[in-house]
Amino acid sequence: MKLAGLLLLMFFLGGVSVSSATNNQIIAGAGTSTELVKLFVGGFVKRAGVTNTSVSVMETSVTHSGGLKHTDSFLFGRSGRPLNKGELASGKKEILLGRVPISFATGLEAGVKGLPLAKVKDIFTRHIEQWKEVGGAETAAVMTLGIAADDGVLTELKNAYPWFRDVTFDLNFKTDEELVKYMSSPLGRHAITFGTKSQFRKSQLLNVPEVDLSLKVGLIYDQKNENHPLVQAAKQFSTSKEWKDLLASQGYESI
Repeated sequence: MKLAGLLLLMFFLGGVSVSSATNNQIIAGAGTSTELVKLFVGGFVKRAGVTNTSVSVMETSVTHSGGLKHTDSFLFGRSGRPLNKGELASGKKEILLGRVPISFATGLEAGVKGLPLAKVKDIFTRHIEQWKEVGGAETAAVMTLGIAADDGVLTELKNAYPWFRDVTFDLNFKTDEELVKYMSSPLGRHAITFGTKSQFRKSQLLNVPEVDLSLKVGLIYDQKNENHPLVQAAKQFSTSKEWKDLLASQGYESI
């Protein structure tokens, strides 16, 4: 399995030890929560950890469902949205860490940096098909990019804007990582899409003043590990003032 940019951290909590079977913990899951989980682990290590245990955050997205499955073998997975009733009933639990801002984004040659929400609606509902209709590139057709129907960001958009439920996309991607890569490639230079703000380059972000949405994300674990020292320590740090201050310093909202 390819690990991109692992954040390797060592945890030290006096008097607490973990069996060798759990000495190498990898946190994998949704791409929407990658940066927030990296921030959490980075702050967690200063707070304290578990002796002789390394924790790495896999930056490659394996989606929310992959994060759930990951907890069958490791302590933690990363969520792309709050767990639903079925996931909770299956024995999975969550530690919500914060809210990540949602944003629209455009390809680097779309020629548009900001739009009112009404124009964004017209683009996704096919009433606007050329970028020049909103002051953008003169000879470029709009390409709309979407993602799996159960994606957390897409679900939030559908809840906030019911018209989004009927939107069809020119291209659909299985993972947010695939979508983001396409947006940064020449093929995506005239595209428009959505995701968490931290997933896109600053130059790709589309300013839509009326949109103020965020997504709750965090860690997933299996209930069989409820009493594990790392799980308990993570739960404690997630509610601490130190974590809330760290969130605020990086522009995230606490829950």
